[in-house]
Amino acid sequence: MEDEAGRFLEQASLLPLGMTKVAVLLLFSTGMRPEEMLALRVGTFVPAEDGGDAQVRIVAAQRAGRVEGYTKSDSSMRTVPVDRYTASVVEAWIEEKRRALGEMGLVLRSSTPLLGEAGNPWGYNSFKKRWNAFVRKAGFAGTRPYALRHTFATINLARGENIKTVSVLLGHADASYTLDLYVGFIPATTRGLANRYVGRLAPGLAGAGGGRGEE
Repeated sequence: MEDEAGRFLEQASLLPLGMTKVAVLLLFSTGMRPEEMLALRVGTFVPAEDGGDAQVRIVAAQRAGRVEGYTKSDSSMRTVPVDRYTASVVEAWIEEKRRALGEMGLVLRSSTPLLGEAGNPWGYNSFKKRWNAFVRKAGFAGTRPYALRHTFATINLARGENIKTVSVLLGHADASYTLDLYVGFIPATTRGLANRYVGRLAPGLAGAGGGRGEE
């Protein structure tokens, strides 16, 4: 799984700066839903400051060509961290949008769609055509955009990341739902537990064999 994910990421990094590259990297690195990626605005991306992580605020989703905002009580509304490489690509893309809009006499605003032409958000069908072309050329033909969400979840959980944290980043309503979906990818945590428990209480007994009991 990780080898394939690494190869996919490497192919994504080779894409020229543009909407396809930004979209693929954001889906891969954050686990967000494709419809959430298409609803992002320039202002929902927050660059890193003081050594912290860059972040994306997920506040809406694009459905049937319309951007619908999440309610304040909706667990789908969340803030997710963005890795340094993806953040650098997003920042470069925002500057490219600023330049292109300026040439048209337009101003880049925080409400400008992150992905799209001028002031119009990128539609799913147009994105899917670019996606299909990319995965076919990269050797991953047939892979759906949503698969990157599952890749994000399974690899992070397999590496021991806290299930509650992963659940929040995915926008699930409850960690129990995440557990039901991905329980097979969570490492067993009982191995060695008994020895750790007794060993911390009585270090001298750790690793000691038992003596003969009463006969």
